[in-house]
Amino acid sequence: MYRLLRILVALVLLGSSSLLDAGGPDRQIRKADRKFYQYAYYKALHYYERAIKKDPTNPKVNLRIADCYRHLNDPSNAEGWYREALAYPVNYEDGQNILYMIRVLMSNENYYEAAAWARMYLARYPGDELASNLLEGSESYTLFLKDSTRYKIANLNINTSESDFGPTIQDSSVIFSSARDQERLSFGWNGRYFLQLYIGSIAENSGQLEDVKPFDAFINSKYHEAIVTFTPERDAMYFTRNNYIKKKRGSDAAGATLLKIYKVEKGGDGWKKPEELHFNSADYSVGHPSLSSDGKVMYFTSDMPGGYGGTDIYKVDLEGKEWGQPVNLGDIVNTPADEMFPWISNDGVLYFASKGHPGLGGLDIFLTKEENGNFTKPTNFGAPINSSRDDFQLVFADDLEGGYFSSNREGGKGDDDIYSFRKRSYQYKGLVLDKVTQEPIEMALVQLAENDIPRQLNFTDREGAFVVGLDSLFKWDIVVAAEGYQTERVKLHSAKADKEGLFATIEMVRCGTQETPGDTSRVPSIVLSGVLRDDKGSPVPTGKVRIIREINVEDSEYKAYLEPGKEYIVEVESSDFPQLKPRVYDVKTNLDGDQIIPLETVFGRDELPPGRVFYIVYYDFDKFNIREPDARPELDRVVSFMKAYPEVSVELGSHTDSRGTFMYNESLSKNRAVSAFDYINSRGIAKDRLSFHWFGERKLTNGCADGVECSEPDHQLNRRTEFKIKGWKGGFRSWKD
Repeated sequence: MYRLLRILVALVLLGSSSLLDAGGPDRQIRKADRKFYQYAYYKALHYYERAIKKDPTNPKVNLRIADCYRHLNDPSNAEGWYREALAYPVNYEDGQNILYMIRVLMSNENYYEAAAWARMYLARYPGDELASNLLEGSESYTLFLKDSTRYKIANLNINTSESDFGPTIQDSSVIFSSARDQERLSFGWNGRYFLQLYIGSIAENSGQLEDVKPFDAFINSKYHEAIVTFTPERDAMYFTRNNYIKKKRGSDAAGATLLKIYKVEKGGDGWKKPEELHFNSADYSVGHPSLSSDGKVMYFTSDMPGGYGGTDIYKVDLEGKEWGQPVNLGDIVNTPADEMFPWISNDGVLYFASKGHPGLGGLDIFLTKEENGNFTKPTNFGAPINSSRDDFQLVFADDLEGGYFSSNREGGKGDDDIYSFRKRSYQYKGLVLDKVTQEPIEMALVQLAENDIPRQLNFTDREGAFVVGLDSLFKWDIVVAAEGYQTERVKLHSAKADKEGLFATIEMVRCGTQETPGDTSRVPSIVLSGVLRDDKGSPVPTGKVRIIREINVEDSEYKAYLEPGKEYIVEVESSDFPQLKPRVYDVKTNLDGDQIIPLETVFGRDELPPGRVFYIVYYDFDKFNIREPDARPELDRVVSFMKAYPEVSVELGSHTDSRGTFMYNESLSKNRAVSAFDYINSRGIAKDRLSFHWFGERKLTNGCADGVECSEPDHQLNRRTEFKIKGWKGGFRSWKD
């Protein structure tokens, strides 16, 4: 996608394609690095993939492939490559890579694992604002789903397989950006085509666009144009373009052609020549303008120096006929990550996209309002507008009942698509209670069903309340499911009307309770009854099961209550075998009648062969004590694992960096081994199940040997104790057998 402000003119920057001939891995890496630092991720990926075939264990190349997929907005592939890359200590120790992993996990809706990575990151970097917000988003994602039926959204029929985004409503038309013109130049970032502006008429009833055509040949250049805003009189327009005017391309010191805001006035039968604003610069980007309803304030995005993160949102006042000096909106709105695509509504609400505030993943849309000179804390707009992918550039029609937004969510037609949205006609409000205790049931799943087919979902809040939006009153049933309760179905006409809409109280009966004689409204109870075992048949005490939401496993067993006539993807993992990949099952339920579905999950100890490093702890320079906050929790996990499996024995190997004399480092590494050994033994693990060795500076993980200048993070990777499975009592079957 093209939304990041550092949009470059790839054709000019990247040079000739004559370098495509293959060489050795080092040559391929040099080529790939050159493309990578020129933001040509599509071409860089090509070279990195060549290099990894010749050197599969290269930590840097594994990481760069993951980074390329992330920049190319392919989180599915990015996740797999980050897993490979983070297995190397040199990549794992860079906290930024962990943040990237958290983001792609959230984009793939793997919120539980994202939260686990975020907690690990915060143990290393306590109080980090961005990680705290990512943790809040991944732990509270259901809060952003609870009103997911209030708007009806539709993918526009004018979307293409290329990128279409950035709608702006002008009277009865929508102006947007698209890369659909395949006769234009291609763009090195992702190999797609440069953007230009298009205009389409709004169909009267559907909100779809028709009669789409290029906006204006005089304004569309050979590079990127996007995001327009008009003065109240419609006599002038501001838009975003690459630094290209009078057929000349400008660039920063690195050769990058960044973004600027241009103004163009109407004159005669068309537009006059574009003029750039005074706060533009060749050294940073300025873009995404949005004018207030009176035309006196402009909001825009920039990565100019002095901001809070990657890109921030600014505003500037019109002083007479000239624009004043830009003002950053401050740290209430802006975060250490990216804020962009501001749009100010006619009632003064500012909508913008952010990667830094708590959300569902990728860019989410937020709203805030200026009150007494300060902006309110941004509110996540929630589903269905926001998704786990990038959602941005929301604009309302004048009635504030609907509008358009951009997204690259799954199910679209291309890279970015434009969606229409409209507030639903009716609001259905409900309260879910325990029938016996009359206590509210939190996190009950509420589904709208049409002809027994689930269409929308929602969750109850802490008070047991929910709200769903409806287009009609008669075609819907409400199906409510909660863990430990019989699933209930409610006919819409049974709801009562109040001043604000329809209302119903749904009372749920716990599973195992006798249902009322003659009551035919209850949906059959489907129970998934599971157990976790190891390959010897012994229970695996703890783990996680993800179906609709996460279920904790205690004493190796769990139960989940499912919907009839549906298919579920069930993911099971073990807390006692954290190094092993989760097991994934396809579970189908009956349409009629109660059902118990047994599911046994086996975690084989043979998947942890002797010699495999399964934990690492690190030390401060010239120290051998067990440090907080990272090393002690890791050792506690080793202890928990060994207590859960008394037949396992573990080998410790301790190391130093290269600083200091050879003999001193031998002694220091021995002290580190003894320190870790004693800690584990003091927690109840017998000495005969532990062994240790020390290696001084003899087994460095990188090239930071004597006489080599290295950074402190590089030295840190060598100051470690590694834990390996030594063996299992009773013999061990090789994982290769």
